[in-house]
Amino acid sequence: HSNGGTKTVPGSGVLATCKAEILAEGFAFVGVEFRHPVVNVSEGAPHQDVGFATQYVRAMADAFDLDTNNVYALCHSRGSLALWQGLQADMANAGASTYEGRQSSYIKGIWAYNPQTTYDTEEFADLFVLPGADTTTFLAANPNDARWGSAITSAATAPNYPLLAIHTETAYYGTPQDAVTADDAHYPDMVSALRDAYVTAGQGAKVADMPSH
Repeated sequence: HSNGGTKTVPGSGVLATCKAEILAEGFAFVGVEFRHPVVNVSEGAPHQDVGFATQYVRAMADAFDLDTNNVYALCHSRGSLALWQGLQADMANAGASTYEGRQSSYIKGIWAYNPQTTYDTEEFADLFVLPGADTTTFLAANPNDARWGSAITSAATAPNYPLLAIHTETAYYGTPQDAVTADDAHYPDMVSALRDAYVTAGQGAKVADMPSH
């Protein structure tokens, strides 16, 4: 969520703690710059930014002594575009003009914190807006765009299922008992809905326990 800047991950908090542990275990840590799908919808909702970054990291594997079979995503909030990307077809193209274009975009697993598992506002309203909330006003203020995508929907027919370990706050923005608004984009059930989608697809064994904090 800090939008790249490997050296500027905050000095405290979840991501900083994970970064320290990752480095201590001998893994490389790469910060990825990417665009927000909603803000940049006029550019085609750039969900694949994360995939391009993964391909680039693999292309640099020899220079940095990386294991290309052991690539994971660590993400927060909109960083969970990695969730969507991980459930899509491999971007590798054997006929690509660049070396990185011929690399796989698949990742082995994802650790996500307060992830946004769907950008489909109609799905969001169906699954997460509480009974009694004004869904008509919500949808009018947040018109749906098919280009935004959904990890939950993608899990039904995904060609690849990364391992999942996802954590959420029970009250990240406001209180979850309130009706969801445009500012309440991290509703806790977004996590259980993705887990249910994995289970329905027969991939429940790939989901780790997802406690709330």
